[in-house]
Parts: sequence; C-alpha cells; structure tokens
Amino acid sequence: MESGGLHFTLLTHSSNMDMDSINGFFDQTLRYCTFSESELEDCIDLYPKMSEFQGLLVKDIPIQYGVFRVDGTLFMVGGCRLEDDIIASEPTNWMWSVSPPPPHVASPNMCWTRCPTAMNVKRIISVLVPLRDGRIFICGGTADLESWAEIYDPAKGLFEARKLSDDIGYPRPSSCFQWTDELVVIYYHCWVYSKELFYCPWYSGDLGEDKQHTKPSLLSYNLRTKEWEVIEEKLPEPLPHSYNKMKRNLVYVGCDTLFIIDSTYNWFSYNLSSKEVGKVKFEVQSKEDVDEYDYIYELVVGAVYAGNNVSQSTGWVIYIFQLDMDMFETCLRYSKVEVVQCKGMDYVATVLSSGLVTVGFFSDVDIIVDREIAKNEVKTNALAGKALLPKKRARESLLKEKGEEKIDDE
Repeated sequence: MESGGLHFTLLTHSSNMDMDSINGFFDQTLRYCTFSESELEDCIDLYPKMSEFQGLLVKDIPIQYGVFRVDGTLFMVGGCRLEDDIIASEPTNWMWSVSPPPPHVASPNMCWTRCPTAMNVKRIISVLVPLRDGRIFICGGTADLESWAEIYDPAKGLFEARKLSDDIGYPRPSSCFQWTDELVVIYYHCWVYSKELFYCPWYSGDLGEDKQHTKPSLLSYNLRTKEWEVIEEKLPEPLPHSYNKMKRNLVYVGCDTLFIIDSTYNWFSYNLSSKEVGKVKFEVQSKEDVDEYDYIYELVVGAVYAGNNVSQSTGWVIYIFQLDMDMFETCLRYSKVEVVQCKGMDYVATVLSSGLVTVGFFSDVDIIVDREIAKNEVKTNALAGKALLPKKRARESLLKEKGEEKIDDE
C-alpha cells in the first residue's frame, strides 16, 4: 500500500429484537472490517472480511456509543448497555480500547479492553471530533451542564470537563468539526430538556424537543478561552427522516467552506465567515451505471473528505456512504465525489466512481478513516498502554490532585 492513501474501518452493530418480549434485544454483535482507498477504486463491489471483536460480553456491548481512532488505536466511549431488560438499561461513562493490529494484516483478531480511565459523566448519543493537537473533543449525550463537553488527552489518559453556558440550554448535537486551531463547531437543530430522553435512545420522535425553538444551528467552542457562542440559527432543515434527526453529515474542507450532506442529491454549502448558503448541483458521469431514483432517496450515513482542511482549494474529493435501497440492512453504497466551486457559493458535485460494500446485517454503522502509512513508516504505538493507566500516568494524576503539577490546557 502506498503512503498517504485513506484507510477505512467500518464498525457495525447488530441486534435481533423479540417483539413479543419485554426483554427486547438479544444476540448483539459488534463486528468490523478494514479496506483501503485503492480497494474502493479498483472494485465496483467490495466484499471485505467481517470479523467479530473479542473481549466484550454480549451484555456489555453498548448502543449509541462514540468511537474514535488515535494513531491506529480504536477507542469506544459511553453508550447504553441493554443488558437483559431494555427498560432497565442506562448510559455508561466507560471507555474501551483496541490495540492496533499488526501492519498490513487484513482483518486480524482485535480484542476490546476496558480502560480504568472513564468520562466524568455517562453519555449516550454524544458526538466527538479528533482535534489537530491529538486530543479528542466529546460533547452532548448528557443533561449535566458542568461536564456537557469533555476533552480526552490520549497522551495523559485524562478527561477534562467543559461546562456549557447556562443561557444556551440543553442542545442535542448531531455533528461537530474543528474549524480553526482554537474553535470547535457543533451542529444541532433541537434542544433536549427531558433528562429521561438519554435513557431512551430509541425515541426518534418529538419527546424532549422544544418545538417552539427547534432550528438548525451552529455552536462554537473556543478551546483557549473556554467560551461558547451560537454563530448560526438559520441553516436549512434536515430531511424528514429519523436518522437525520440524530446524525447529520457536516464536512469541513477548509477556507471557511462547509458542506452539509443529507442524501446523495441533497447537499448545500455554507460559508462560516460570510454565513452564506450555497447550492450544490449533483451530477453523475454515466446515467447508464447509476439509478438516479435510488440516489435521490438514499440517505448518507457517512461522508469523508479525502484531503486536508487547512489549505486553500476550489476542488475537493469526498467519499460518501449511503444506505442502499435494495439491500437496506446488508450493504452500503459508496461514491467517490469530486466537488468543484463554480461561481460564488455555487458548486458542482460529480460522481467519479461508485459501488457496494457488503457487510452483512447491521442496525448501525460507524465509519472511521485515517491515512495509511508505508511499512517503513510504522512506529510502535504506545497509546493503548497509556489508556490502561500505567504507573507513570497514575503518579502524574496524583501530583495533579495535590497541586504539585500544572497540566496546561493547550
């Protein structure tokens, strides 16, 4: 594999439900597969090997968890344990880690290990974003304003709480991204005022929503000053579908340019500085190879920018993953899309290639993407060990509690 290409990891969660039993869910599985950007480009249809994770008991497999990767190590935080009775289920503040597999080994066995480090509060349906300095920003999924957001430092193995301003209320975030080195931007379109909502994640209706103040908004957080600010409250509304009520695809490509993607043909652009909304015209290279009817209604469950968002450009390549209408719960349709700026805030998006990724039955999917590295660039990853609270980090934590060590927020 060449250095610099994208490497995809798909995590699928599946559960069977007994409609006649109050015990609800059973036979939960958490599986994964890996593939490279070049494999997507070389194949119209991809059949990656799906493997089950080790180390998790069925009763410990959460739903609506948050997942991120740092230098090859996967971390899973929060989520709701269904246990034996869905009524008795509740969120957790747990964190699990998976040590990175050997380099260039396709779908090796990977084992989750529960870390002694945990979040300050229990969360479910939270959102997160890896920061440019290596830390992880996590927010939402709780009604606790004191720890509404947390920043996890993998090098120190610590979670630091961030209080949400009282005047903002209890927003329910569905996406976030880093705009500048100092600013993180969070998207939401409703507020949650019912604390019980976080104990019932399968509610996708109006429970807990303040209908009088429901509007698509952007909320910024300054990592340096620790200040919150609502910077937009008039974004176009998402599609009327339960999935988009919980998650929305925001792709920041740099130059203050943000793309919001709900379905294949439902894109729009937004300039974070001028606050202008633009149109995105969607085209396909060959009408013979693409069923336009399906594309209109296929919801996008993941969107990945293939470049970096710190340099200027007027053209970008974005990978989108959609729920396939014909094989809804077993396949994902992928498309490689080139977006070019035409005039002002107007853009043209063209499908360069597309196909299906067959992953088997799933009820939820997470798509994690990072850059591939060449064999001679592989370095030993120590993050998994740090997450397990070694003696050195335990000593640093103790010194901090005694006030003998200052840990900067930078």
